[in-house]
Amino acid sequence: MSGTSRASLETGNSNKGDLGTASPMRKTSLFVYANAGEQLAMGSSGMLSGLSPAASINVYAGEVNLTSGSAPTPVKTCLPTNAKVGYIETRLQETSGPNTVNAGGYIPCTYTVTSTNVYTIEFLAPSPTADKAPTANTVGTAWPVPVASDSSIAAWDVTVVKNGSTAVPGRVWTTYLAMNSGGNSRSVGLKLYVQTKDGYRYQVTQNLDPYGFVFFANNKGVTNSSGQASFQSATVASATYGTPVVGLDSGTDVTHKLFFNVPDTTLPATVGTDWLLTSAPTLPPTPSGLTFTGREGNVGYAGSSNGFLLGGTFTFTNSSPQAFSYRLTIPLSGSGSNTNRVLTGLAKSGSNTVDWDGLDGDGKVVPAGSNSYTASVTLFAGEVHFPLLDSENAVGMNITRQTLSGSGGASTIYWDDRLLTRSNGVSTGIAGAPSPDVTPSGVDSSLSAQHSWSSAFGDKKVMDTWAYYPGSPATASNSVQVRTADISLVKATSATTAARGGKITYTLTVQNLTASTPGQPLTVTVADALPSWATASSWRCPSGCAVVGGTGALSTVVTLNNQTPVVITVTSTVSSATTIGTNLTNTATVSRANDAIDPDTPNNTSSVTVTARDPVTNLDLVKTVRNATKQQTTGGTSSVASPGDLMEYVIRYTNSGDLAIPNLSLQDSLATNLTPVSAVLVCPSGTSVTLTATQNYVVALNSFCGSGTQVAAGESGTLTLTARVK
Repeated sequence: MSGTSRASLETGNSNKGDLGTASPMRKTSLFVYANAGEQLAMGSSGMLSGLSPAASINVYAGEVNLTSGSAPTPVKTCLPTNAKVGYIETRLQETSGPNTVNAGGYIPCTYTVTSTNVYTIEFLAPSPTADKAPTANTVGTAWPVPVASDSSIAAWDVTVVKNGSTAVPGRVWTTYLAMNSGGNSRSVGLKLYVQTKDGYRYQVTQNLDPYGFVFFANNKGVTNSSGQASFQSATVASATYGTPVVGLDSGTDVTHKLFFNVPDTTLPATVGTDWLLTSAPTLPPTPSGLTFTGREGNVGYAGSSNGFLLGGTFTFTNSSPQAFSYRLTIPLSGSGSNTNRVLTGLAKSGSNTVDWDGLDGDGKVVPAGSNSYTASVTLFAGEVHFPLLDSENAVGMNITRQTLSGSGGASTIYWDDRLLTRSNGVSTGIAGAPSPDVTPSGVDSSLSAQHSWSSAFGDKKVMDTWAYYPGSPATASNSVQVRTADISLVKATSATTAARGGKITYTLTVQNLTASTPGQPLTVTVADALPSWATASSWRCPSGCAVVGGTGALSTVVTLNNQTPVVITVTSTVSSATTIGTNLTNTATVSRANDAIDPDTPNNTSSVTVTARDPVTNLDLVKTVRNATKQQTTGGTSSVASPGDLMEYVIRYTNSGDLAIPNLSLQDSLATNLTPVSAVLVCPSGTSVTLTATQNYVVALNSFCGSGTQVAAGESGTLTLTARVK
């Protein structure tokens, strides 16, 4: 680009310097497609005769990795001659190309193609592996006369010529450019055409102040630990970005081709195993079925746990058999205090799941409230990343997405440099950092260059910029809402002491104190562990629980509607080995509601403490009588029994002590003026037993209610005797 500094082509410099160990060798290989009978015309500014060592140009059949340490025999080698064959000596010769095409051009070194194929062109400076910085000069001026110690090439050319004099543009490309401007404060401009494997094309203008740099384009940029695009810039030391060396793509990793002219539309789709030009790319489909589900399974709602937002997952379907990049946007800026969150990744064919951590685009918490957010997702094709290595400074980039006919397209580009500019989400104020340091919605690069930095900010960094071809967006069928539910549990008992070996009863009251939590009913889990001082426990929950009762430690799911409380009764047995005066503490807990924020977690736990004491054994007996049936009714009622009347005697036994009473026997004798009619025993279990009527009763519970029958603390029963007055 006229007026900017010239960047020389590196031809094998072995010193990677600040580029990092993952960088490819500082050696640019060019590739050209040619048909049989066409001619390759080549030249470089290093091909001055008389130098030792001397520069050269090699031609190899096929795509050859010249960085591997071994190479096949070239099909053509060009060396300097006194006739200046292959020597580009002036700026006019550089711009004119070979003199077989344009008068005033350089005398080309030529190779006549015998077989239609891709060919690899290797330009070698006189000392290609040396580490010599080129002399500074601008693109429009003459470059220094080459010397034997040069390790880079100032000017170079490869032209496909047909019919002896007609240039065929759009046939030459590279997978990466390793270049050197010779120092800082030397603005360099690149204008290239990026061709993607899936058939999309971009015109790229990159404006740099780089010193030495490597420029390439791929489909992932800086990758994460899973090998997928991270959509972030990084340091050279930490970044992984695949390799742009020809032939080393693997799996879904693709290095795009950098053409120096608009790619020739007659290029075939493939040559051998390599791709060249997909002539009819298609836009990705509109995704379908976008929905959000909270981390704990509630559709449309998100909450937090231990102070950390849980977020949730989005799901959607890619109906194409082809994988595409996706861009999922949650419009959180509607809260007034948050920024939109953009989630990116690769959408495989079929169903896809995208995780959201509950944070906004700046890493801030999204507060609970009445706001709801409807996400959208777009699939993209032609994904292209420019992970620029060790470019100290950059004026910015212009990218124009083009159709295959060459008409203009959108020019939106994206970047995210926050790993390099922030600490814990807060700007570190580094001089020269890009501003803004992230563009979640992209910026238009059609009128002015975008993504710039200065003050050597890009030193030892991989600065990634990317673009896509977008499909049509899809909107979620449900919204995302961060909700609140203040769940409370209160444990209580009327007792202040508990007998050793006796029982104590508690009530657990569970309630949502928030008046308008959306998405009700809510489910929570109530737990009441068996304390060390208890030997047994049982519980009852008449309504609102997953089950109505059980034994042992309590753990049950409770359903809460609005602010209606659910009450659970727990009865625990105190170990008889407990020491008198010991504090008996029992604690119950309730979980936070699924996919909700609980603003007051201390009220999720409630404890009660009573004091252990010696047990008291006590049996209450109460006997009542009534004139069940009167035979004489003339003259009104009377409390005096008459002959023929039926008398009913009820003996109620109640264990009002702390311990169970075993071997209980009830005894009663009827007066001699009574004739026994019937007798019914009600056992502590509530079972009724009919006894044989007799004048004298000895009723052992073990005999009639079952062997080993005990009257537990608080239990009762009755013995009802019926007799007729003689």
